[in-house]
Amino acid sequence: MKYRPEIDGLRALAVLPVVFFHAGFPAFSGGYIGVDVFFVISGYLITTILLAEAREGRISLLRFYDRRARRILPALFVVIFACIPVAWVTMTPSQMQDFSLSIISVLFFVSNVFFWRQDDYFGARAEEMPLLHTWSLSVEEQFYVLFPLLMILAFAVIRRHVYLLIALLTLVSFLIALWAQANPEISDSAVFYLLPARAWELGIGALCACYLSNHARINNDWLAGLGVVMIISAFVLFDKGTPTPSAYTLIPTLGAALIILCSATGGKIYSILSLKPFVAIGLISYALYLWHQPLFAFARISVYGHPGPWEMALLIILSLALAYITWRFVEGPARDVTLVSRRVVFFALAGAFLGLLFVSNIERNFQLHASMMFSDPIYGSVETPQRDPSWLTCMSRKDDLWKREDVCQYGQGEETIAVLGNSHGGGFAVSLAEQLHDRNFTVADYTISTCGFVFGAPVDQQIASCQSWFAAASEDILSRSDIETIVMSFRLENSSPENFQSLQVFAERAMASGKRVIVVDQAPTLVEDIEYYVYNRLDQSLNAAARPLREWQVIYHSVDRALSDLPANVQVLDISDIFCDLEMCYAVRNGVPLYFDDDHMSFQAARLVMERLANAIISENATADGWR
Repeated sequence: MKYRPEIDGLRALAVLPVVFFHAGFPAFSGGYIGVDVFFVISGYLITTILLAEAREGRISLLRFYDRRARRILPALFVVIFACIPVAWVTMTPSQMQDFSLSIISVLFFVSNVFFWRQDDYFGARAEEMPLLHTWSLSVEEQFYVLFPLLMILAFAVIRRHVYLLIALLTLVSFLIALWAQANPEISDSAVFYLLPARAWELGIGALCACYLSNHARINNDWLAGLGVVMIISAFVLFDKGTPTPSAYTLIPTLGAALIILCSATGGKIYSILSLKPFVAIGLISYALYLWHQPLFAFARISVYGHPGPWEMALLIILSLALAYITWRFVEGPARDVTLVSRRVVFFALAGAFLGLLFVSNIERNFQLHASMMFSDPIYGSVETPQRDPSWLTCMSRKDDLWKREDVCQYGQGEETIAVLGNSHGGGFAVSLAEQLHDRNFTVADYTISTCGFVFGAPVDQQIASCQSWFAAASEDILSRSDIETIVMSFRLENSSPENFQSLQVFAERAMASGKRVIVVDQAPTLVEDIEYYVYNRLDQSLNAAARPLREWQVIYHSVDRALSDLPANVQVLDISDIFCDLEMCYAVRNGVPLYFDDDHMSFQAARLVMERLANAIISENATADGWR
């Protein structure tokens, strides 16, 4: 096909916002949409080649997949090989295991499925996944496994009406995306990552190819300019909350189609996109896309608190340099059929594939890796961070209906203590029961994950399941005469004013019915996951400092004020000295990990907190040690 320099310019327009978005630059809140533009470009280019070959009667699956392999795999394998030693040095055990599995998923072009099952694309955890961006390559390759076969069949049966079949399949995929976005039972991540809701974007590019195979480009700068505006507006106006793919995604994808169809040679948009800087970035756009995410992810893993804008800017420059080197010495030679034969390509790529598969499987056994890296005996002296097993057996999930039979109870005492909370109260009930085992108490576990406390508030459809659960659980607690004490535990730091209002209303009702209300103060949140501190910040005293106490006090100041506004008889259990001294708050103290992630207490810490609570409950003195 004839080379179109403005398409490389369009590639530059697509890749740079993706890079800026992953760098965390606020002005490019919708930069991730650049991938959607790439899908349109890819659909156009691949279909153009297939249509030309089909019309000449020389379409070949072997030649097609040879081109795809030369285009995609050499640079991809180079980047993955480069990532492995860096991962070996910087990653924690769980990160290393996830990274190894992600390599395997990339090799088999199912990384979109892997990351769909792992985490939200926009989640904080995703920022530390070096191969997250390969999901889009998997979507493309899954599409191109089927598309050439479909084209061959279509040309054999409906030669003149291939475009109708492509249009129909594009429409079906778009309707699937709309249906999935509207269906609450389908997760946003499934819609985002999986092919059925994405194929229509490649289909738009394919339809552009069908049109231009029979017609000249439309020489209309106004329409081409509108396409540029549509793409740029999506980069600036979209954000993480914009449903994608959806009807909104028509803005950048149709914008890309307008540029492909209407930027005729000599036009203003053609001339702008054909400028050397745009074309140069477009030529290295694939390599730039491959390099930027691993560099960003490893920087975020390695730098405590994550790198700032200037550091990210330097990493972008490094990405550009590595992209040029990869394009010049890997991509170019690999795509040159006169320089590298099909046989050489096959054996080289097969060897690289098997090598990566072998290494990634070794890396999955991180115990070998950890013992080699961390030979200092202090690491063996730290207990393993764990959550209490009751998390899995006794805590309700966000969309569960509350049922009395789901309430776990520990002990056979006459007086019952109810633990009411979300995941920050998980494991408290069983630990408290252990501390009170020789007393006449029963402890009941009323906890649910992922829900802030809501009670007596107007129905909000966005949190209706949480409201329903807490309403039923709270009324059950209030109605039980055997429950004399209620222990409440939540992540208070990110609770809303409505959550605190609910807490106040519930406490007033509970105390009016003669019950004692205790709120367990929140443990300071960590900046990183607990594994980071165990493997990177542990000192010879088996302590790992997490953040200055003063820093946490500033963050927690609004919570302190809200707690002080609760009814006077509500008691707040002070646990600050378990996690902090006069200067620092800790992730690990005396070899005991106090968390199992970045904000939930480990079962070891929960036992320490519940020991204090048990002593405070037994005490009749409201001013005894342990209370604020």
